[in-house]
Amino acid sequence: MQNNYRSHIIAYTLITFFFWLDICTFSFFEQPTTYFLLCTYICLLFAPNLLLQIWSSLLLLLESFIYFGLFELPLIYLIPLTVISVQMRKILYINRFFLFLAGIIGILTQYLLIEGIIIHKTVLNHYTIVKISANIIIMGIFSLTLKNRDSQDNRHKK
Repeated sequence: MQNNYRSHIIAYTLITFFFWLDICTFSFFEQPTTYFLLCTYICLLFAPNLLLQIWSSLLLLLESFIYFGLFELPLIYLIPLTVISVQMRKILYINRFFLFLAGIIGILTQYLLIEGIIIHKTVLNHYTIVKISANIIIMGIFSLTLKNRDSQDNRHKK
């Protein structure tokens, strides 16, 4: 029980740390560069803890309010990604390919649709490729630590 409590505290602390890391990189570079919190949310879509997903989505909404002054912008991609991931978990066996696909969709929606069309920022192709690549690496690192839902361990317990 104590170990489970500690792991939840560590998870909430890490998510909050990624929120502050995104805010600090935004303050330093004067634009969003890496989406640590978005990558964490996408990885948590395939993890078993609903409260962590809610916490990270609330922080994503707050982050958008700090960046752009609009609280509801991340809902453009949060709601479809969440619904699609729930449907995928019902139909398909979840592997890391779907995690990276959801990440690319989320990052492209955030960068091209929200920042490019709604906020009217200049979108550069080479910068977009670098941003997607960096966030895929971040998601790959995060996904190594998460256990997928409904996955069974084939090892025998002794």
